[in-house]
Amino acid sequence: MSDHAILSVRGQQHRSLRLRVDELLAPSAPVSRRDLFAGRHKPIESFLLALEEPGTTLVVFGEPGTGKSSLVAMAPEFAATALTIVRVTAEGGDTFPMLWRKVADQVRTSVLRAERGLAGSPFQGRMLSDAGILTGGNMSVAQAVALVRSMSEAQPVLVAFDAFERTDVEARAWMAQVVTQIAAIGPRATLVIAGSANSAGELVPSMEGVMPLHLTRMSNEECLETVLRALRVTGLTADDSVVERIAMLSCGLPGAVQELTRHTAVAAITEGVTHLTSAHLTAGVRDALEAAGGEIVHAYEQSIIRARRGIYPEILLACALSPRDSQGTFAVADVNATLQRIVNREVRGLTNQIAALTEEGRGAVLAKEGAAKLARYHFVEPMLEPYILLRGLEPGWATSRSPVWLPASDVTETPKAA
Repeated sequence: MSDHAILSVRGQQHRSLRLRVDELLAPSAPVSRRDLFAGRHKPIESFLLALEEPGTTLVVFGEPGTGKSSLVAMAPEFAATALTIVRVTAEGGDTFPMLWRKVADQVRTSVLRAERGLAGSPFQGRMLSDAGILTGGNMSVAQAVALVRSMSEAQPVLVAFDAFERTDVEARAWMAQVVTQIAAIGPRATLVIAGSANSAGELVPSMEGVMPLHLTRMSNEECLETVLRALRVTGLTADDSVVERIAMLSCGLPGAVQELTRHTAVAAITEGVTHLTSAHLTAGVRDALEAAGGEIVHAYEQSIIRARRGIYPEILLACALSPRDSQGTFAVADVNATLQRIVNREVRGLTNQIAALTEEGRGAVLAKEGAAKLARYHFVEPMLEPYILLRGLEPGWATSRSPVWLPASDVTETPKAA
């Protein structure tokens, strides 16, 4: 038992603490408070450098769930001086004019609110008309550049486009022209283009004026720091083993850290205490499994359908636990070593079974890169990985007798999901 005092919460205090946890650790919400943003020192340095270089475009890329949206949301916290931020999220099929229309609409809303005395605005009332931008009209590359230039006259501005991978090819080509022209004139403006991709070039097909930033998964130390910061700002404490397991089960994904911490914290608060123990983590795992998205659940169930000589639940777990390279991929040999530790025997035909997980019949949960012995794999949906680990804690599951993949501390007490 930890030396921390286990405080009780009752009545109004219980409701207030629950609301605070739900607000600060809201599922899928980008982190927007510096006291919750852990680690990521090098990405922050790159962000600051982009803000200090007039006309720079920062292209933030990486696999889904690595915290790209949170990094963009934290921009005002990082900036050394006052910064105006206009942020839009791309939707499937958005064209170039549609994206910049969203930017113009935010400017117009800010000006209208200021004219009605509802709030101040960093923008001048004639900005849009001076740039030739009419209500409901399309926007060209030249108009987008003129808009950015006008927006940055009063104070530095950051225009961010999130989920940019959802746009069409033409939008990316036109945005590359904007990036090139912005770099040439050097206004007090920074563009940020963030999206799920393997390279910056997939999002912006021109590197002129571009500063690429590859946002990878968090290290285990950063995951630990994220859990501890979340506990600190919510006024909670936890056993060291609970913090370690949350970090490990989250697979380096900020959203998974946030989600599992929230479910575990709610379990403790519901019991009327402010200190998180293994029992609360058990309940948190169960609740996280129940709250998992339908697409994640379906993909997992499709991938583990039993077949003769197939042990797909164990193979998936081994894939989720295997060491990765800098691109987040793993080889069959990596999986084999991990799988033998789980099932305590040699598994034949592993290459074919892993290859089957790239096929539609098994949910196509893995993607393959390269061929033959050089082939490497990665999960198509990263958030499936923490779900796989949580499912590995269920009673009756193939390896639940001895969860050898858990951290060394406190392994005698196996969390159960039901």
